[in-house]
Amino acid sequence: MCPGATRSFPGSRPPPIPFAVSELTFIYGRNPLREALRGRRRVHQAWILEGRSAAALAREVEHWGRGAGVPAPRVTAESAADLTARAGSQDHQGVVAEVDPYSYVADETLLAQCDLIVALDRVQDPHNLGAIIRTAEGAGAGVVIPGTVRLG
Repeated sequence: MCPGATRSFPGSRPPPIPFAVSELTFIYGRNPLREALRGRRRVHQAWILEGRSAAALAREVEHWGRGAGVPAPRVTAESAADLTARAGSQDHQGVVAEVDPYSYVADETLLAQCDLIVALDRVQDPHNLGAIIRTAEGAGAGVVIPGTVRLG
């Protein structure tokens, strides 16, 4: 297996990989936040939709952090308009978070240590991308390199 491969087992954390971009970034949606807590990206803060279900969602975020064995981020309730502005999209599902950027591995490291690398080009359907990533993981790929065309 190569550095950064994402095999995950209950209670285990993947090892850090060599270097990262230095800026924080925003993610939005419940599943992206849950996966960020499970993965190697540190979640610094989360904003949730204010209202009747805010307390339940805040507890859910804390539960995700505990389940991943990491500290839960600070959670603040905000209006839908503020979440949309922060996310840059109305598709935030009531959750926006500030996280560390993705970590990257040097090309030479990938080529020297990975048995299978999947490189993509012009994938336009997000469902296809998900299916490709799941298949690549099942086949033992150490990394999936997306093309430059944006999904959506």
